[in-house]
Amino acid sequence: MMGVESVRSSQEANSTLLLGIGDTAKITSNEIKEALEKGNTNSKVEALKQLIRLHVNGEPQNSMIMTVIKYAVPVDDHLIKKLVLYFWEVIDKKDKDGNLLSVIILICSFLRNDLQHPNEYVRGLTLRFLCKIEDQDLVEPLISAVITNLTHRVAYVRRNAVLAVHAIFKKFPDLLPDAPDLIEAFIATEIDVTARRNAFDMLAAFGPEQASRFLIEFKDSNNMAEAGSCFLMSVVDFCGQMIRQNPYDRAKYVSILFSVLQDKAPAVRFQCATTLLNLSASPTAIRQATQTYIDILKSHSDNSVRLIVVQRLELMRDRFLEGLQDTLMDLLSALQDSLMPVRRRIINLAVGLVTNKNIDVFVQVMKKELMCTQNESNMLKSVVDLDYRQLIIKSIGTALLQCPKATGSILPVLFYFVSDNSSAAGEVVNLIKLMLHEHTEMRASTIERLIEVFPSITLSTVARAVLLLLSNYVESQSEVMKVLNLIMNEMGSFPLIPPKATTLIGNTIGNSNNSNHAANASVKVQAVTTVREDGTYMTVFTTTPVNTGSVCNGTDIDEQDESTKLRSFIVHGDYSIASTLADVLPKLVTQLFCKFSEETSANQEMQSNAIDLLNEILRYGSDEGAPNSMENDCQERLRLSLLLLADPRADFWVEILQESKENLAKPHHEHQKLKGNQKQYGGSDNFNHKEDLPLCTIGAPLIFTQITEGGNGGKDAMCEMEAADGVVPESNDVTSLGWDDNENELSSKSFLRQIEETIPLSGFCDPIYCEASVEVHQLDIMVNWLLVNRCDQVLSNVTIELTSLGGMRLVERPQSFVLAPYGTLQTRTALKVGAAESGILYGNIFFDSPQQQNGCIILNDIHINMMNYVKPAYCPLSEFRSKWGVFDWENKVEVVTNKRQIRDYIDFIVKELNMQLLDDSLEEFKEEEQMTSSSLEGDVKSHEYVSCNLYARTIFDEDALVNVSIEHELNGVISGVVRVRSNVKAVAFGIGEKLNTLQRTSG
Repeated sequence: MMGVESVRSSQEANSTLLLGIGDTAKITSNEIKEALEKGNTNSKVEALKQLIRLHVNGEPQNSMIMTVIKYAVPVDDHLIKKLVLYFWEVIDKKDKDGNLLSVIILICSFLRNDLQHPNEYVRGLTLRFLCKIEDQDLVEPLISAVITNLTHRVAYVRRNAVLAVHAIFKKFPDLLPDAPDLIEAFIATEIDVTARRNAFDMLAAFGPEQASRFLIEFKDSNNMAEAGSCFLMSVVDFCGQMIRQNPYDRAKYVSILFSVLQDKAPAVRFQCATTLLNLSASPTAIRQATQTYIDILKSHSDNSVRLIVVQRLELMRDRFLEGLQDTLMDLLSALQDSLMPVRRRIINLAVGLVTNKNIDVFVQVMKKELMCTQNESNMLKSVVDLDYRQLIIKSIGTALLQCPKATGSILPVLFYFVSDNSSAAGEVVNLIKLMLHEHTEMRASTIERLIEVFPSITLSTVARAVLLLLSNYVESQSEVMKVLNLIMNEMGSFPLIPPKATTLIGNTIGNSNNSNHAANASVKVQAVTTVREDGTYMTVFTTTPVNTGSVCNGTDIDEQDESTKLRSFIVHGDYSIASTLADVLPKLVTQLFCKFSEETSANQEMQSNAIDLLNEILRYGSDEGAPNSMENDCQERLRLSLLLLADPRADFWVEILQESKENLAKPHHEHQKLKGNQKQYGGSDNFNHKEDLPLCTIGAPLIFTQITEGGNGGKDAMCEMEAADGVVPESNDVTSLGWDDNENELSSKSFLRQIEETIPLSGFCDPIYCEASVEVHQLDIMVNWLLVNRCDQVLSNVTIELTSLGGMRLVERPQSFVLAPYGTLQTRTALKVGAAESGILYGNIFFDSPQQQNGCIILNDIHINMMNYVKPAYCPLSEFRSKWGVFDWENKVEVVTNKRQIRDYIDFIVKELNMQLLDDSLEEFKEEEQMTSSSLEGDVKSHEYVSCNLYARTIFDEDALVNVSIEHELNGVISGVVRVRSNVKAVAFGIGEKLNTLQRTSG
């Protein structure tokens, strides 16, 4: 048993893991001894390495101490001296009674000789060795030699001598009672940066007054910016500690921090700025710290560092909003030469700083960046510029919603991108739609500009959106006539003739003898797959002219097919634009007849032209020679529009138009989302974050964060600031205070909830009963253990050993405990999360009983829920659809539930999968479903089919997209599918498996 204990103590004292020794396990002690006694230098080196490996792996080598002293210590080889010091470090230097072995005293003379060795490397090694000695009897004879090395000519020796003095004074202050005075005298004349840093660290720990006195004198006589980065980092930490201990000396140390800010090292400047913000709220400190962050953001080449700096600025926004708003121009200048993730974070931060005072600056910079995206030098850059362009347009729209005074200056630039052949054109149209809704005074000029740019639009989806905007927002008679004339001119003359049939490479396959067709015409045929809002796919074949050759006996109709985009869309089979025309033309004609009935002839002419146009489109779409046949629903829509055009004064149609106008007056869903998230997406002059803070009642308890149970004093500075200013709601229990960094609010779990989450891991009949609860904090998982000794005997060396599966790793080594008879023990284990996926913890409990028997209890598995890493988030529907079309990983889950209400099932998914519902129409559905549930009990509900989109994001910024498509069957059972998509395989499959499990357990 003593052998086992010695092995265990050797491992615990010297190594945190077992080192592989390979073939050295076959080597005997006699072979090692012979190599040390008779071998050459290389043999002695290998023998010493083997001795060290064997000892740290639990095979004590105390019997070899005298051999090492006789045959290895006198050797003047530097590598052997280094290995000998390692051997003295790991070897057990005390007997079983705790007294120093007599043979160890023999090495004192050799250590003194090495401290006086002519080679500075040997001196430095020996001084570093003394830093790790825990025996006073071994150190005491060497004190004078250590002090002598403080004045050595070589900086390497002086650095290690200061470290040795620091370690000796920390462990044995009686041996060096005047150590702070020695180091104060040493640092006053020291010129080496590292040695000065080591000395200052000792003074900061054991002589803060002396360190403060030196720092003030050094600041007055030297340039702090040239003192060295490592020394300045210690200065910053020391200033922060002193201000916390004595806030009345704040001014003295803040001036030192201002001097340190002038250093060129980014790490020093970053740490100094963070300390300033943590310790001072003066405008000067805020301005200096903010400017320092922005300078690092602009000058540093590492994008990971840039992201960290932007994150720090985002944390500052909650406390120092006004100070950041003054630096908006400097912040936006960091957009140059940045990668897309950095640009996105900077722009999102900048949008939150926009006010009526700086909106002009923001708009000017965004206009400049927007124009820079037009300089496409290669394909990769064009793709990046396209994403960047979309981001800029969205940010402009968000800023203008909060500060609309700059709308007039930015709209002309945005109109330039309406004709862009990318999805950025759609973003521009959405922004123009919001501007038309919010700013009625700009409608006339905006509509006029839309009419001008319409002929240059290249995408049918954009053309449809613009036509709908024009039909909804035109008011005067002249505007209505202009829009109708625009449509007629774009469609050209009739009849519509199909384009010439071509192969995929553009060669004509029609009759070569037909002199009425172009000889060298070629078009590019492209299949475009788009995603509808319900998640289904739609494939549209479009053709674009590539080259037009000479035309023999050319016809005007063919030239119009190539020159007018609206006509080209229809003749090439894009009938979605025809459905839009079927919606737009009746609105415009009805508006003419209802509001401007005095112009009878002009109105009738426009009515006739609209009817002819829809009839021609209907004829063309049903013709056998058309490239694609028109779908039945599109034909029905066209016929319905023709009926409406025949009688534009019909009462029901006028009422429908009136209701549509009233719906336009309602706030847009996207706009409400943006205004509801001003803190994240934008700010305004009237928006004050402090007004949103909850107020405490007079009787509310005070929270002292310094003595809060489980408090972590090692959090970063910004988290400490935010936690100190947090306000606890009345319902929270003081003793169960918890801080949620992701939501930036205080939260607590009820006692019953904690009981429900407690997992029993062993039985009551086992020697040790064990249960655990799991807490997830961002990237950390904390497992709280409760161990109960069920025996009447003391159990020693109780250790919990864990093995993790699924993106988790242990961050600390298991500790050993002693359990008294029927005693209890509470402890915790920390793990780090590396990926957003479900995990499993396998564990065992090992212990020793008084009968010298080793025991082991196999614990039940602990399952870590993946939903702990998923948080609800908002995503615009346009962005949702674009991500849905790009993401590769999909998991399709069949709906199996006993729920009878569609809304109940959707609420079930939103709650259990931590999702955000993106469709506002579901609220109206819920109200109507409640109204019809009583009258349609047992029958098919009025809404037989519902499709909605949900969105969430993991703590690793991974997207989770969910589409729910469900319906009521005749028997009232809900059926359908839930499709999960993500850019990460583990997220898509993990959420799908979680939903399957929930459906099996709860229905």
